[in-house]
Parts: sequence; structure tokens; C-alpha cells
Amino acid sequence: MREDRAPKPRPPRMLTPVHTPIADAFDLADRIITVDGEDVRLGDYWHIARIEAAFSRRGGE
Repeated sequence: MREDRAPKPRPPRMLTPVHTPIADAFDLADRIITVDGEDVRLGDYWHIARIEAAFSRRGGE
């Protein structure tokens, strides 16, 4: 009698693959972001940030 009251096992969920586009570095570099009210390409912003970081590591102002 107790076996009749047990919950029925649920069937496993079927996960269907969905194509999600993966952005590469070139796609991200072309994105436009707003920095201090100016529209800037993300690639240019990364480049400038790396130059400024290297300058400050070398004791720049």
C-alpha cells in the first residue's frame, strides 16, 4: 500500500542546444562605449588604458 503513495518519478528534462554567438576580441574591440560623455571604440580605450598603466608603472606622472 505504501508503494502506491510514493511520488511518481519525473521524466528527465530535455535540454535543447541553442546557438549562442560567441564574441571574439575583434567583435569586442569594435563596440562603442561612452566614457566621460564621449563615444569611444572599446579597442581604442583598452589601448590607451594599457599605455597609461605602463607609463605609471615606469614612474610617470
